[in-house]
Amino acid sequence: MAKVFDIAILGGTPAGLAAGYLLARDGLSVVLVDSPAEGDESPLTDWAPASLFNLGGMPKSLPKKCSATPFRSVRYHSVDFNRQAEYRGRSVLGYFLHPAKLCKALAVEARKAGVSLRKANALPGVELQESGVVLSGSCKSKARLLLFVAGSASEAIGHMALPNGGTFTSQLTVTGLDIPLTAVMAREINDKSLNVVETPNRSDLGMYFVSGDTLHARVMSESPGKEPGVGELSDLIVGLRNAGLLPGRLALGKAGGALWKPQAGVAMEMSSHTAKRCLLAGSAGGFAAAVTGQTLYPSIHSSLLAARCAAAVLAKGDKKIQEHLGVFKTSWRKALGPYLRPPDASLQMLVPLLFANKRVVPRFTRSLLNGNKI
Repeated sequence: MAKVFDIAILGGTPAGLAAGYLLARDGLSVVLVDSPAEGDESPLTDWAPASLFNLGGMPKSLPKKCSATPFRSVRYHSVDFNRQAEYRGRSVLGYFLHPAKLCKALAVEARKAGVSLRKANALPGVELQESGVVLSGSCKSKARLLLFVAGSASEAIGHMALPNGGTFTSQLTVTGLDIPLTAVMAREINDKSLNVVETPNRSDLGMYFVSGDTLHARVMSESPGKEPGVGELSDLIVGLRNAGLLPGRLALGKAGGALWKPQAGVAMEMSSHTAKRCLLAGSAGGFAAAVTGQTLYPSIHSSLLAARCAAAVLAKGDKKIQEHLGVFKTSWRKALGPYLRPPDASLQMLVPLLFANKRVVPRFTRSLLNGNKI
C-alpha cells in the first residue's frame, strides 16, 4: 500500500518550501509537489521586509544562505527628482533578494528536514476525500491534509471545483527589469536604499534598488485596465540617469524583464480559505500586500500559519477536522489583516505628501514595509 503522508503541499514556491521545512522539522511526514502555476509573484530580483526572516519556523541564517542584501533606509523621490525624503532605520529594514535563490536555499533545508520533494510536469488532480487527499498525475500521492500554496486564488479554487469559487482580480500590475551591473557600475551607485519614485501618472509608482551585481527597476500601476510597460520603465530609467542617480551607460540589452499581477488584497475578498482537509495559503490564498503588491512576506507567513494549524489538527485526531481547520482564518486575519487590507488612500496619492511634511515619512515607511496604519 502506498505511503500516506501527514501533509501534502502543492507548490514549490518559497511559501510551500518554508511550510514543508517547518512541518518536517517538527516530525511530520511531508510530500511537496512542485508543478507549473500562473505567475502572480515576482520572477525577478525582489525585496522583503526584515520581518520575513524573523518569522518563527524559518531556517536559521537564511539571509546568508540565499545571498540576501540588507537595506537600512527607504528613500522617496519626487517626479522631477528635485525633492527627496528619507527614512533611515536604527536596524535592518528589509532585504533585497532573488526568489530563485531563496527557493534553492529553502529546498536544501526542506530536504535536510525530511521533506519528500517531487517535480510534476502539470498541476496534479486533487481529490478531496473523507479519509484523506489524493494527488493524481505524474506524482501520485496521498496525505491526511493538503496545503495548496501555489498559483492564483482563482486557479486553485477552480482546479478543486470549490463552491466559494469566482474570479479574483487585482488592479495592481507590475512591470520590472533586472539589469546586470559591472563591478565598476555597482560602485558608481552609492545609494543602497529601497528607492520609491513618484511618476507623472498618479496611478503609477516607480521603484528601484541595487542587489549585488543587479539593478532592479519596476513600475507599479493601480489604474484599471492599464498595464505599465516598456515605455514607463524606460521613462523611469531615463529620469534616474538625467538626475545622476544611475550610470549613463547600462547594459539594457542584457536585461531580463517580466510583468506580473500581484493579488493585492485578494485574500480579504475570499469567503473561505478552507476546503475538505485542505487549506489555501500562499499565492493560492491570494496573500499579497495591498499597498505594494509585495508577495514574499505575506505568502510565506500565511503558509507557516497554515502549517501550524494543520499540525495542530492532526495532533487532535480525525474528529472535527473541518472545525479545527477553521482556526486558520482567525490566525491569518490577526497576523496579516493590516498588511493585506487596502489603505484609505493609494500609495501613489500619498507620496507627494512626504515632501511637504517630513513627519509623515516614518509612519508612511512603516506602512509600506509592515502594513502599519499611516
